[in-house]
Amino acid sequence: MTTWFPKNERTWLERIVIRILSQGIIPKHIAFIMDGNRRFAKKLNQEKILGHSQGFIKLTETLSWCRDLGITQATLFTFSIENFKRPKEEVNYLMDLFRKQTKKVFEEMSKIKQYEICIRVYGNINLLPIDIQQGIARMVIETAKFDRFFLNICFAYTAREEMTNAFNDLQQCVDKHIIEPSDINYTTITNAMYSLGINDPDILLRTSGEIRLSDFLLWQSSFSTIFFLDALWPEFTIWHLFAAILNYQFEYRSMKKSREDYFQLLRGEDDKFCRQIYHNQQSSKNYNNYEQFIIERESKINECYEFIRNKRIEHLYSILLANDISNNNNIDMTTTRKKLITNGSDHHHHHHHHNIDGLLYEFNQSL
Repeated sequence: MTTWFPKNERTWLERIVIRILSQGIIPKHIAFIMDGNRRFAKKLNQEKILGHSQGFIKLTETLSWCRDLGITQATLFTFSIENFKRPKEEVNYLMDLFRKQTKKVFEEMSKIKQYEICIRVYGNINLLPIDIQQGIARMVIETAKFDRFFLNICFAYTAREEMTNAFNDLQQCVDKHIIEPSDINYTTITNAMYSLGINDPDILLRTSGEIRLSDFLLWQSSFSTIFFLDALWPEFTIWHLFAAILNYQFEYRSMKKSREDYFQLLRGEDDKFCRQIYHNQQSSKNYNNYEQFIIERESKINECYEFIRNKRIEHLYSILLANDISNNNNIDMTTTRKKLITNGSDHHHHHHHHNIDGLLYEFNQSL
């Protein structure tokens, strides 16, 4: 099994290019659709499933390039819910590969600490074998305190399932009278996603020549620069990454402007909508003024975010405790749990990626 931290020094020329690119805007967050592993193996006349191991080696190299470039967040489309429809042999192989990768994370925890890597998993992990769920829960909890580099792994994930889960969680907040149906808007939906509204990808990159997003981060990628490459994932090089970043720098200004215009429009619409609700409720609710109404509304919405975050954290702990794993792993459950929950509750604004904040992200808890 390969390492998560391959030793690969940058060449003189690569270092020069990194320095040149760094004169422009370096993206903070890149999302990867790592496509083409099976075709790569076929090209080499190997068994198709062996391409996935090559793909993991390429992934570890790519993460080291990201760190060298100063990129602080990577999101990986590792396994779609649709992939469960593949031949059983291949699904089992992929599950075993993920088990090995997770085990390697724990073996290399000193490096994870050194680079301060926070690992988050987005997806419906209830669909996975219980031992994999427990590995995910432990990995997410043990790395939640780090915040120099964020590695988001989309596993048993589709964007449609993520959106459905977000709506279900918001519906629960309505049912519990934490928020009103009228509080559900673009912002609340964004913050109920697995990613909890934390730094959408600047670049979404797909290898293998396919021109589609395959149900990946559909909500979060509206203002991402999309970069399609013909190379298969195991053929991906640092030069392809340089090209994607250069392309992003060319498009940065126009993308930034359209994003700002869009959010300004949203804010205007939201303000208009809130004033209408305030006007309609004035007779029945005792607000002194519009500002007080807005403060109370935001407070309720933050309470909803906290409810969702805590529910996801509780789900992780319930997975760990289900097998009494806490007795065997040196995790101080009580302290970590408190830290996860208190860190989360400082979370009023979702634009700073707080450790925990999003961290726990994930899991769809259909409790």
